[in-house]
Amino acid sequence: MAPTPLAPGLYRQPLAPIRAPGRLARGDVPAMCGYAVRGPVNAPARIYSMAQFEAVFGPSTGYGHLWHALKGFFETGGRAAYVLRIATGATGTAATALPAAGNLLWKARASFPWPMIDPRKLAGLDAAEAAGWLQVFERQLAREGARSDDPGSWGNGLSLRIARTALARTETIIDSVARGPASLLRSLAGIEASSVLELTQQHGPSLHRVLAVPAGIQRERSVVRWDSESVLDGFDPARPIRVGSVEFEVQVFLDAVPVQRFAALAPHPGHSLALVPTLQSQCRDLALLPVPRLPVPGGWIEAAGEQGAALLARVDWADPRNWPPEGTVALTGGTDGLEQVGAMHWLAALRRVAELPDAALVACPDAVLAATLPPPIATLAAEPVDCRDLSERPTSRLVGQVLGIGPDGRIHPVAGVDVDAAGPGGRAVTGTDGGFVLDPVSAGVLALRLRHREYAPLDVPAQSSAFHDTDPVLFTLSRLSSPAPLGEEALLTVQLAMSDPAVVGGYKMALLDPPGPEDEVDELLGWAARLGDCPRGIFNAPWLLLPDAAGGRPCPPCGHVAGAYAAAELAGGIHHSGANRPLRYVQGAALAIDDQRQGLLNPAGVNAVRIFPGAGLRLYGTRTLAGEPQWQFTTVRRLVDAIEKSIERILAPIVFEPNHQFTRNYVASTVETFLGRLHRAGALAGPTPEASFRVRSDTANNPPGQRDAGVLLVEVDIAPTVPYEFITFRIGHAYDALSITEES
Repeated sequence: MAPTPLAPGLYRQPLAPIRAPGRLARGDVPAMCGYAVRGPVNAPARIYSMAQFEAVFGPSTGYGHLWHALKGFFETGGRAAYVLRIATGATGTAATALPAAGNLLWKARASFPWPMIDPRKLAGLDAAEAAGWLQVFERQLAREGARSDDPGSWGNGLSLRIARTALARTETIIDSVARGPASLLRSLAGIEASSVLELTQQHGPSLHRVLAVPAGIQRERSVVRWDSESVLDGFDPARPIRVGSVEFEVQVFLDAVPVQRFAALAPHPGHSLALVPTLQSQCRDLALLPVPRLPVPGGWIEAAGEQGAALLARVDWADPRNWPPEGTVALTGGTDGLEQVGAMHWLAALRRVAELPDAALVACPDAVLAATLPPPIATLAAEPVDCRDLSERPTSRLVGQVLGIGPDGRIHPVAGVDVDAAGPGGRAVTGTDGGFVLDPVSAGVLALRLRHREYAPLDVPAQSSAFHDTDPVLFTLSRLSSPAPLGEEALLTVQLAMSDPAVVGGYKMALLDPPGPEDEVDELLGWAARLGDCPRGIFNAPWLLLPDAAGGRPCPPCGHVAGAYAAAELAGGIHHSGANRPLRYVQGAALAIDDQRQGLLNPAGVNAVRIFPGAGLRLYGTRTLAGEPQWQFTTVRRLVDAIEKSIERILAPIVFEPNHQFTRNYVASTVETFLGRLHRAGALAGPTPEASFRVRSDTANNPPGQRDAGVLLVEVDIAPTVPYEFITFRIGHAYDALSITEES
């Protein structure tokens, strides 16, 4: 700031601009829709790595392409993507109700915690990059709160174990100076104002026990005060009183494997380690909530809304009937419900894409899901008995029963399940009642593998027993729920919606895939013709073959292509195309495209993925499906979108500024400064700024009538760079020198 003038006179001070021009909007972030094992439904989550994707949405489904498309995106060079999980109304969320003795019914439900991907907690995240995701995140919190349902059959593998524990163990001091309803304790470690304390004292053969919540704590004197003298009634003041806090250890298991443990959670919601808020914010897989209920003739009814909140506020947390019961419970009722998936479910997800301000590409790799059945489970032959082995044979056995959860959530026995355990005697097949017996097997914990073609595989530990009258161990399988593939008309509807700004919002382009991996050139040209004039559609072909043990798993190319566009933009800017960049996580193409075939595809706007010896697979095209020549290249459309989006953001604060020439001049100078930066970066064609762009905001295009109506018009003409597609070298001999001339 300039110093304050002291002497009279005229001083010149330059005026700072109202707003900095800013930087070009990003175009490398795609929104990918598809099927996932778990995660929030139709709620976009920003993902930065495959590890984060699996933490939120689980491993590969086995039938969909979303996992592989995202892996191709990140391997090829992408940094961030939004993911939306597709599901139907038949999707069920696994849940259970714990045994209840009082007015509180504790319920556990599979749910997703949004705080685990809170953009405000990502250290080192660029502020401009986090702005769009933070906007989406806060809108999601306002819509559903900190947690949302996490449906799917995966939740049937969840179980919850609750055990009583104590964070604080101390006793009172006999000759205390405390007066009134108070106790002097040897230590206040682990005790706070909202702790539920258990006071006990032995009276001969009986134990006198009282539960209470402190009315106040004086830490400097190590004194706990009570609500009334009645708390200490029945205790001998001449002998110490044992004082312990009431907490619970909570363990979460997934497929019998412990995944999370919370050591000491207090029942009172005001405690710093309160059970409900801690699980709400930190538990990855489920939420445990108390539901107040009222007695009615013949049973109970649950209270909700304001009535339920009022009842929860009056709960006596010193009453053991209001605590979560100890023991282990399993969650059931989770279903995938994908058999009836249709175009309407995809369109619902695409409408959520419109809420993503920084997403510039739209991809739906699972929309072109082929009608395939899961591969059959390979059943191994039993190991032959070695007669020369004279070692002692095992004497334990394992009796079990396998139950299955159908698409409707009902449980029934499953016959024909292949049960495999390590060691001798560890093979069996379930009968019509789902039962099996492994006898003899090794003593201890066995690692079981349960396989059935129609159910999701299960690997689970189980304890064998030396007794023959034990109850069978129950194992629950979830039926595989393969989504129905979209028909051609439904797929056409979805792909046209992907490139429709009225559905997905403005400034977005669609990465379109061929309907099937077997499509030849004629089918590709026919599908491009059905898509028609689609200036925001980028049609890429053929399908890719991914590296795997089966010699190449087919996958639509949209995820890999999105990675190529992202890598090109991050390396040189949005005016650089993703074409001619190597694709990663791919070993081949479903259709070998040569110059002759591409000569047929390129004029139709089909971008070919080609194999070049020694150079791998590369996207060898950068065209849209636009009918107008000026929009036929993806770089032009994407650059213009980014410029429009950036100018809209830059000039947003100008609304309601004074309607005069100074405002118009400021608008023009701000846009010129912004476009000048792009020209210097090589994003615009032309040797000079005057040849690259023109900005008009004067009285000529803002006549008096328009100005009086409060309308300010800014005309911007730009000359975007156009990629070279055909480069010809003329080689000729000029005297004693070789002359090479490049033409395009």
